[in-house]
Amino acid sequence: MDVLLNVKYRNVDQQGRPQGFLASKATLSDLGFESKLGKIECSRFVRAEVRANRVILLVKNDAGVIEPKVIEVYKPKPAAFARAFNRIASDTRTLAHQAELEAQGRGSELRVRRCAACDGMVDLTDFPESHEMYCPFCDTVSNAAVPSKEQEKIRVCDRCGFFSMPRTITCFYFYFLLVVYGFSYQRKHMCSPCMRSEAWKMLAGNFLFLLGVPVALTQLGRAYFGGTALSGAYQGLEGANVVARKLQPENAAAKYAEIATRLGGSAIASFNAGVAFASAKKMAEAQRAFETSLRVCSNFEPGGNGLIAVMTEQKLDPRTSPLLAVFFKQVDAQQLPDSSEPIKLSNI
Repeated sequence: MDVLLNVKYRNVDQQGRPQGFLASKATLSDLGFESKLGKIECSRFVRAEVRANRVILLVKNDAGVIEPKVIEVYKPKPAAFARAFNRIASDTRTLAHQAELEAQGRGSELRVRRCAACDGMVDLTDFPESHEMYCPFCDTVSNAAVPSKEQEKIRVCDRCGFFSMPRTITCFYFYFLLVVYGFSYQRKHMCSPCMRSEAWKMLAGNFLFLLGVPVALTQLGRAYFGGTALSGAYQGLEGANVVARKLQPENAAAKYAEIATRLGGSAIASFNAGVAFASAKKMAEAQRAFETSLRVCSNFEPGGNGLIAVMTEQKLDPRTSPLLAVFFKQVDAQQLPDSSEPIKLSNI
């Protein structure tokens, strides 16, 4: 067994509270994540996602259903832990797929690329060649025209659902009512326009009781003067998102088209255009935008999810779309249990 990391962590409950007073010790290796509390075999790893000092682990249970497990990581840094977790998850999945193809006499068909952002191994077998590559382990979209450091910053905003450059905002509310007092504390990942809206809301909510005002003012200052305006390859993306949220999809789509032209095609810009049209209930236009995102980046799961949603809304069968054929092939291979929930490609 090769131990990659010695880990100190605490489990986090459904209310977001760390459990216990002392951190538990564990090891992350090519055999899995193991501590005194139990073991998660690497064959069950799906992916890990960082939120501040916490890591969301997506793992399969005994029935093969993907479930989230949230831990607060103290050693090593959460990003280093997630990177190692995703590398093990992707390598394990790739080796299993390679063995499957070789058993069918198709070993030479395996086509993989290592993600520069997270070290995850992206399996592109069966996907058509395309201009961009999407990493399902860290959500990075690779484009030769975009510097790697910039690619790693572009993610989906928790609040508006558009690709942008979200940052962590601390949401703090304090209240005092005669003999009753309390507070709520939460961290969210938001783009700058959403941060500004949330900070003003927090300032108004804390104004009567003063204690939460300094936190609100700090977050308001970060939202306006944080120095994180999008520039370079994705310059104009946040401005287009603001127009889209005003339900002006045609104007927003024109701005997204400028970005796509500058990059030789952009799944992110096309996806945001799809979200803009879908928000305005223009499903046919949204479908075309999501289809464009998949032509630019054939394994782009967010675009696949969007296309499924708008085709379903129009009472069309998503399985008839050639752009979704590989995704559904992978979903079917998972042999997931029956569910009343619609299929989501992120569950692959």
